[in-house]
Amino acid sequence: ARLGQLKVPARTAEAGAGGARAAGDAVKRANAVARELARRWDSVFLAIESASDPEVALLAIEPDAGKGIVRITAEARNKVAMLRYVTRLQSRQPLQRVLLERHEVRLQEPERPVRFIVAGGWGEAQ
Repeated sequence: ARLGQLKVPARTAEAGAGGARAAGDAVKRANAVARELARRWDSVFLAIESASDPEVALLAIEPDAGKGIVRITAEARNKVAMLRYVTRLQSRQPLQRVLLERHEVRLQEPERPVRFIVAGGWGEAQ
């Protein structure tokens, strides 16, 4: 019985070291999430909203705080509306280096809309 009691603390110490490592990893992940949430998203979303166009529908907005970029997937009635929207985004602060990544005409749909992806960086607007 005494030998069994002596081995228990040794196992507990090993588990404690592993637990501390796991807790450290959890803290790192929590800090990353906190940095992401602390980022000033409102200025980016306001810039996107201010560039709105009745002929363009936003399908997805994917911000990446770690890389400082935002990727927008949208659909426009035609290429002219798409280019007009991209041009407006390029003039909005805090967006920078806004580029059309790719586009495709949706031939299988009756109105043949243009689906496109735009990406741009942003700096903190403090």
